[in-house]
Amino acid sequence: MADRVQQLTRRDLFRSVLRPAAYADRRDAVRPPYCRDPDRLLALCVGCSDRPCVDACPERIIEIDIEGLPRLDLRRRGCTFCDACAVACPRSVLEVEAGVGIRGRLLLDRGDCLAWHRTLCTSCDERCPEDAILSPAGLEPIVQTDLCNRCGQCVGSCPVGALTVLGGDGM
Repeated sequence: MADRVQQLTRRDLFRSVLRPAAYADRRDAVRPPYCRDPDRLLALCVGCSDRPCVDACPERIIEIDIEGLPRLDLRRRGCTFCDACAVACPRSVLEVEAGVGIRGRLLLDRGDCLAWHRTLCTSCDERCPEDAILSPAGLEPIVQTDLCNRCGQCVGSCPVGALTVLGGDGM
């Protein structure tokens, strides 16, 4: 339990207090890639007791939420789009044919970002495999949403947790 308390960010604490967990999980959960339609996942995923998608993920970023559905925890590392979760899904809720990308949006909190406070930091733009984050001279990074696939590689690399991927319908 001590590990769980240490991993809880201040932002996560306030989110959990201000919104019921079931609402937050359903609305803001970042679902695994290869999910063509979140409504399909909600309708067809049975939350397999043997957790094939969780066990198949080599990055160990898939967890089961309170509703028994898979979601991504991108706080430490991101998704490499290896297809393993989709291949392991016994009900074909996750489909490799759905293409690479995670539904949602990447948020950069300028209030927490070191580079937006004039401290040289290039952690996020160096880690982004899509070059979707521009950080001229290591200051004031900007997320190019049209290039971002929401893999979360930048999230875990940020030393102050200024980046968050939120689930949802945005792609």
